Amino acid sequence: ASRTIFFKNNRSSLIFVDLQSRTLDPSNNEIFFQDFNAAQGLNAAPMVETSFNYGSVTIPSISLDSFTLASSFRMRSTGNNATQTDYNALMNNDSIYREDIFNQMYAYDDGSAEGGFGLDYGGLPDGPAFCAMQFTNIKTDSLHGIDIHFNRALEDVGNRPIDLIIWQNIGTGGDIIIREIKTTPTFVNRKNGFARFELDTNIILPAGEFFVGWRQNSAFIINVGWDKNYQNTGSNKIFYNFTGSWVPLSSSFEGTLMMRPLIGRSIPKFVSNERVKQDNTLEVSLFPNPSNGEMKIMSPFVGESDIYSMEGRLIQTIPFNQGTSIFNLKQKGVYICVLKNTRNKVVQTEKIIIQ
Repeated sequence: ASRTIFFKNNRSSLIFVDLQSRTLDPSNNEIFFQDFNAAQGLNAAPMVETSFNYGSVTIPSISLDSFTLASSFRMRSTGNNATQTDYNALMNNDSIYREDIFNQMYAYDDGSAEGGFGLDYGGLPDGPAFCAMQFTNIKTDSLHGIDIHFNRALEDVGNRPIDLIIWQNIGTGGDIIIREIKTTPTFVNRKNGFARFELDTNIILPAGEFFVGWRQNSAFIINVGWDKNYQNTGSNKIFYNFTGSWVPLSSSFEGTLMMRPLIGRSIPKFVSNERVKQDNTLEVSLFPNPSNGEMKIMSPFVGESDIYSMEGRLIQTIPFNQGTSIFNLKQKGVYICVLKNTRNKVVQTEKIIIQ
């Protein structure tokens, strides 16, 4: 996609400008350069905003989990009314610098809050209210937490309990909750700072839609950061639920929530058998762990299990036979075993090590 910059001539007469652009990769290698002579003599009409489209940047093959591309856009004056002049004031404000950050998260916002968002249902009795934002996973991957920017407001809500929720689905067919985090709004003492809420173990998300958001059990304004620079395109991704039914947020609300699911990596420290239970009655035996390859799973509650690589690739699905299953992984490494009940809902996640 092309990149567009905007500039304005604040003089009362036409001037001509040359433009230059350069982009560097994380190792400071130049991956894009357009010199002044490729975009020269552009008309900048007086008191009018002018735009220019640069070519697209081809991102190099980078093995890093996250990286930043640094771009500069420079401008110089080539004269007034097609003649060279001594107009040099432009050189005091002649450059734009931009960083494009490719990180382990999904984000619609640009990192700055122009407002705050909350669920205003004061006219209804106290009770649960929900807000959810939709994301789309391009491929199977793992999710290990949520970043949220909370704005400070007149009312201090830092001690009000909320439940952060990750849904596989909302509305049609019933809500499918994958995981919850019980917490309170957390304020970070820096401009536009994000509070990080980590899961105790990663969730494996299949390709397709998923939702992140919160539940509050009484009426108060939680005041999540709102980025007004995000332009809705008619397919709103924010939903709320006051009375048991999900409703899309009106497209008249231009902007997006500053709430970011954290995707990939950040696997907790490897231990021989670390369990996270959502149901205290669930009892699963997975042994031996570590193993030389052959493993056994025993549980009266599990329907089947999926084995994923650490990159989120599905290795195999293991059906259960009367609560017992034996499987074999031939390649050494660390894997994630996702155990599901007969309704195909994730109930427990195990890390397994093949030596």
